[in-house]
Amino acid sequence: MSFCLPMTEKPHFVLVPLLAQGHMIPMIDMARLLAKQGVVVSLVTTPQNSSRSAVNIKQDEETYGHLINLVVIPFPWQEVGLPSRCENLDSLPSRDLIHKFYHALDLMQKPLEEYLEKQKLPPSCIISDRYMYWTSEIAHKFKIPRIVFHGTGAFALLCSHNVKLHNAHVSVASDFDLFEIPEMPLRVDISRVQLPGAVVASGNLDDIRARVEKAESSSYGVVINTFNELEHLFVDAYQEKINKKVWCIGPVSMCNKETLDKFTRGNKSSIDEKQCIEWLDSKKPKSVLYVCLGSQCRLIPSQLSEIGLALEASNHPFIWVISRQERFEELEKWLVEEKYEERNKGKGLLIIGWAPQVLILSHPSMKGFLTHCGWNSVIEGICAGIPMITWPMFSEQFLNEILIVKILQIGIRVGVRVPVRWGEEEKVGVLIRKEEITNSIKCLMDEGDDKVEEIRKRAQQVGGLAKKAIRKGEECETFLSPGGTKYWVPNASENVQLAVGDTFGSIEEADSAYRRYADEVGFDVRQSNRKKNTDGFVQTRYLVCNRQGVVKKLDYDTMGNGFGKKKGRNSSYKRTGCKACIKIRFRKEDRQHVVYKFEEGHNHSLYNNVEKRFSRGRRQLKYTDFRNIYNATGASIGGSKAHNIQAALKGGVENVGATVVDYKNASRGMIKYVGTKDAQMLIKLMMKRKNYAPDFFFDYKVVMGELQAIFWADEISRMNYKEFGDTISFDATYRTNSNEDAENYTWVLQAFLKAHEKQPRFVITDQCLGMKAAIPLVFTESTHRFCAWHIMDKMPGKVTISKDENVAFKKRINRLVWSTHIGPDEFESEWETTLNDFGLEGHEWLNEIYSIRESWILAYYRDDPMSGLMRTTSRSESSHAYFRLFASFKNDLVRFLRAYDSSLEKQRNKHACLEFATRNTFPRRFSPLGIERHASEVYTRVVFFDIQKEIRKAIYFCGLDFMSQNGDIKTYNVAHKKKNLVTKVIHNVGTTMLTCECNMFVWVGLPCRHILKVLMNDGVDKIPEGFISRRWTRALIPLQLQAARARYGEIDVEKETLINGMYADMDLIVSSVRNDKKTLREASDSVAGLRVKYGACIFSNNPAKDRAEALKDCYGDAPEDPEVMLAAGIRNKGCGRGKRLIGKLEKAVEKNKRAKRLCRVYGEHAHHDSRNCPSRTSQESDASNRPAQMNAPYMTAESYRELRIENKMLKKQIEVLKSRIQNFNRLMDTKREEVDILKAERDAAEKEYFEVKV
Repeated sequence: MSFCLPMTEKPHFVLVPLLAQGHMIPMIDMARLLAKQGVVVSLVTTPQNSSRSAVNIKQDEETYGHLINLVVIPFPWQEVGLPSRCENLDSLPSRDLIHKFYHALDLMQKPLEEYLEKQKLPPSCIISDRYMYWTSEIAHKFKIPRIVFHGTGAFALLCSHNVKLHNAHVSVASDFDLFEIPEMPLRVDISRVQLPGAVVASGNLDDIRARVEKAESSSYGVVINTFNELEHLFVDAYQEKINKKVWCIGPVSMCNKETLDKFTRGNKSSIDEKQCIEWLDSKKPKSVLYVCLGSQCRLIPSQLSEIGLALEASNHPFIWVISRQERFEELEKWLVEEKYEERNKGKGLLIIGWAPQVLILSHPSMKGFLTHCGWNSVIEGICAGIPMITWPMFSEQFLNEILIVKILQIGIRVGVRVPVRWGEEEKVGVLIRKEEITNSIKCLMDEGDDKVEEIRKRAQQVGGLAKKAIRKGEECETFLSPGGTKYWVPNASENVQLAVGDTFGSIEEADSAYRRYADEVGFDVRQSNRKKNTDGFVQTRYLVCNRQGVVKKLDYDTMGNGFGKKKGRNSSYKRTGCKACIKIRFRKEDRQHVVYKFEEGHNHSLYNNVEKRFSRGRRQLKYTDFRNIYNATGASIGGSKAHNIQAALKGGVENVGATVVDYKNASRGMIKYVGTKDAQMLIKLMMKRKNYAPDFFFDYKVVMGELQAIFWADEISRMNYKEFGDTISFDATYRTNSNEDAENYTWVLQAFLKAHEKQPRFVITDQCLGMKAAIPLVFTESTHRFCAWHIMDKMPGKVTISKDENVAFKKRINRLVWSTHIGPDEFESEWETTLNDFGLEGHEWLNEIYSIRESWILAYYRDDPMSGLMRTTSRSESSHAYFRLFASFKNDLVRFLRAYDSSLEKQRNKHACLEFATRNTFPRRFSPLGIERHASEVYTRVVFFDIQKEIRKAIYFCGLDFMSQNGDIKTYNVAHKKKNLVTKVIHNVGTTMLTCECNMFVWVGLPCRHILKVLMNDGVDKIPEGFISRRWTRALIPLQLQAARARYGEIDVEKETLINGMYADMDLIVSSVRNDKKTLREASDSVAGLRVKYGACIFSNNPAKDRAEALKDCYGDAPEDPEVMLAAGIRNKGCGRGKRLIGKLEKAVEKNKRAKRLCRVYGEHAHHDSRNCPSRTSQESDASNRPAQMNAPYMTAESYRELRIENKMLKKQIEVLKSRIQNFNRLMDTKREEVDILKAERDAAEKEYFEVKV
């Protein structure tokens, strides 16, 4: 079923309880809890039952403004034949009337539907008791979920479900024999007679139970009045069994915090509130036994008298609650005749009827609770932290007894083994005699028994868990002082609660304890006063709420009236004068630090669970945060993006802790840590690397204390150059600066040669003049080539021809420049022909690049080895684009090095992955040729795929024409079918040497398809050794996967390995246990135990120190007085000169970027308007060429004289206006002084006023 939930401002929950006291009370508490969370609640009830909940609901509405609508529906008792005003299951006089009562409940369906249809705020959800099965039809009609409320705990639910599912009770021989309930997390034994009536078929109610189960199977989920910490094993197992969501919403009774709430909860009390509290206050703490066997107690009077005599014989103070049942008169007669109340006056208190149970159990005088094990009483006893004596009677109460005594171990049995069901009271008779009851009471209430003492401790611990569970939504209590100030007092758990007199071994322990307390209850801590003795030892320490103190008064005007010296800005403050604090002093006697003052109350609201993540304590950056931010800089990721990444990894920003502003501040702090010391820090790092790794090369140039140039090459780079250093590509156009001249390029190239000890064959650059001058000075054996792409890129801007001829010209010139099949003579001839054809014979720029053709045209160096690898500096530009992924122009030198290392590590990791694939996988071959198999074994995987293409083309597209053979030398003509080309190949069979006209092996070091065709024709199964270039073979360079910082000892490798191992272990643990809640919880508890063991806290006592240590760990030591600084005022090459030539193409491109405007001269859109229209400009130009007398009117001497007089008058007027402005400014200054004096007098008067008032 799909639910159509209404999109309203607030959710609207409809609560429908079973009309029985034990079911209505928790539902009313649930309604109040939901209303406190802002949910609109409609609570369905009847006229007679509405009075039981009206008091609490009205009080909530007056105090908190919570909205709970009591939906009072007339109960059709008369229509079904029930006694007059019988609207509650507890008031049924006979069991025979149950069917009629449920029929009356069914008749409430239609009035409830009609009520909901009329509501402006449609319902979002129905929460109803499991026995109100007809609410499923209402939920289906409104297309909303129905959630089932169970009036018992998860343990009893799971036991009942498993017994019924497996029929485990059927095969038992006797009603009194114990059997094990199957598939329980813990072993549970019970007899058939003790099972709930819902499990054992009883005939007269089976039809109702069938409808209940059918409706429950279609429900959305289940809510239980329990808490996860109490029954998590059984909650998880029950949820798995029914395959529905299960929510633990309890303990709901703890929403009753005020005395009036506790006293009026459920029904009108039979005792006066004042009398009850006075009696309890008169007793010693931990001395009273509370006895209540429920409102449905069916014990016969003789059994109740046995209980009364046992209470009297126990000699312990007691409260005995007796419900008014059918035969209450007999018991009342016995009480009077025995003068029971008189005999026990002062020791015992009898309450006939309804008792304020929650109020009584929460009183400090309570020590024990004799209960019938109804779930409401059990959970209320657990919340009070009181051990129990169990006397189960019917329903699931025997299961609850097992939970109390065996599972939780917070109670003892009185010894009941047989249930007392409705109508069978006389048949059962007296179950337990006075002596047995007395022994049980004394066992629980007397002191000295270690086992019972352990039960008491466990009861208190479980009670603490209950308080902690409900405290998740209720962090503090509020009250008003006599002066009307509202105060918030936190509800802290026992393990963090502090008190005056607490002692600590050190001031740091005390500091941590108070911060843990603050973190749990919801406020931030600030260190205040501190006093040290002569030895520098902290004698006294004050820790205060960070809202302590008052806001500083502004001493300037922020109204913006122009008189203030200082302009204010919009801001907020958090100081409220809060007095919450803790004060610790050192005690010499035992050398302990003791709390001598602890102020708990705050004059401001505390952070709730949602807001706690914004507290300063939880926003503190840990070492891992600094490490993540630092590592992110290696990928050009700043603080904001680093925070986004962490939010994505951790499943949301709420799981990161620190905010994005904190990350940005940390990133800024890292930059500040380095500051202007980056040059010195970089040199120090390089020197350390050089000392650590002998093969690391490093050189730098310092001029007048400024770092001018730096060069380094690690051992892997030097190894790579040794194998692949045939050609160098150098892009001198990338981020140029004014120091990139011949002198500095010479230094760089000398450092390069010093590092690699070998000159390259080729150096390819753009037409940089500085590089052109430096290369011949250093690389005397190298050939300097120009980048063909850079030259050709300039051509459209340099050469202007007609639009029709432009395409043809570009096609011919590109074929000339990029062709690999023509020689120098053919190029020169074709070049001259092309220029003649297009009329460009005398073009200056074309002639200039033609004069240097040997430096950039491929035809002139096509026979040089490896010349085909690089014809342009595109490799350099792709490297620039790759490096931009890691570095930013904002980086200082230290972060630049980090980015450089990261980029190389990623490249080398990719190389390692490819090498791994080459070694451990096998490429798919398309032919059985031995030459293909040999290529797959010799070459790297990527190169093999290139060779495989050539082999495929040799087979399918190349044909042989055998020309001649002269001894061992064979000459072939290899024809290419697609390209209509014939290529000559010479094969020396004796020396296995081949030459091919296409020259591919010379260019790139790989055999071409023509050579491969000849080899296949001559039956050669392996590529000759002379045609296997070393640079393309496997395992040429050893793999080096360690990061640079690890290789050079900049980090503790063992420590980093352990840290990364812990991260990996945690990932594995989470991945392994994520689907098993029980195991996941155990793992979480184990990790929490480790956190406690090693003193790991969410917050730090000294975040400044932690931050400094983290920065030092990331960046190393920062020198206080650096000797080398970064060069200041570096300008880009050619910056500010305005001499750069701009080509026509660039001008046209820039012009097209501008939006067109409407020219009213032409009446169309263009890159001008009517003011600067070219046609109008030409007309004005024509007019300017005319004689002056034709263009301007004639001016006489008289008119010229008048113009000069007018000019003088205007000057005088300007002087007058300037004088007025100066006078006005002086007046303004005077007024400012007067305002300042008046403000000072006002401040003094206010100060005197407040002093007198105080």
